[in-house]
Amino acid sequence: LKVIATCTGKNEDMTSPAQAEFTLTCIGVSGSFQYKTKEDGTILIDEYIGTDKDVQIPSTIDGKPVTEIYNAFYGDENIESVVIPEGVTVLDKEAFALCKNLSKVTLPSTLKTIGERAFAYTNLKEVVIPEGVTSIGRNAFNNCKQMTNISLPSTLKTINPLAFTSTGLKEIVLPDHITYIGTNALKGIDTILVKFGTET
Repeated sequence: LKVIATCTGKNEDMTSPAQAEFTLTCIGVSGSFQYKTKEDGTILIDEYIGTDKDVQIPSTIDGKPVTEIYNAFYGDENIESVVIPEGVTVLDKEAFALCKNLSKVTLPSTLKTIGERAFAYTNLKEVVIPEGVTSIGRNAFNNCKQMTNISLPSTLKTINPLAFTSTGLKEIVLPDHITYIGTNALKGIDTILVKFGTET
C-alpha cells in the first residue's frame, strides 16, 4: 500500500507544499498464521502463533497462494512435524531454525530455494529435497545432529558455506551439476560421492 502525504504549510522559499511517499505494509492474521501480501500478490508467512505439534501450512490465505515462509517458526519447541504445501517456492532465512523437536518435514515439489539457517538446530533425521531446488543456503542444516540421510535433487546448483556442518551424516551423494560448494559446507561428512566426469 503506497501512501502519499502532503504537508499543510510551506516555507517562504518553497513554491508548493512538500510531499513524501512511503510504503505501508499491512500484516494479516489467518488462523495460527501471521502473513504479509507481497508485491506480486502472493503470501509470505512470517509468524506462527499456534501451539500444534503437527502443523499443516495452508496453500492459500484469503484466496491468495502462499509462496514463501520467512522466520515463521523460529525457536518453536512445540512443533514436531510440518507439511509445507505445493506452491511454496522459498523457505527463507531461519524459517524453522531452533525448532529443537522438529523431526519430520514434507517439502513441496514447487520449492526452489532453501534459505540461510532454514532448518539449523532441528531434530530432523531424514530429508528428501525435491527436484527443482537449485540452492541450499548458508548453515541451512547446521547442527542437525540426528540427520543420517539426505537426498539431493539433480537440479541442485549451489551448496552454500556450512550448509551441512555438524550433522549426523556419514555419507552424501552429490548430484551431477553443482557449480558451487561453499567453505565447510560438507564438514564432518566422512564419505562424499561424486560421479566421475560430471560438472560437479
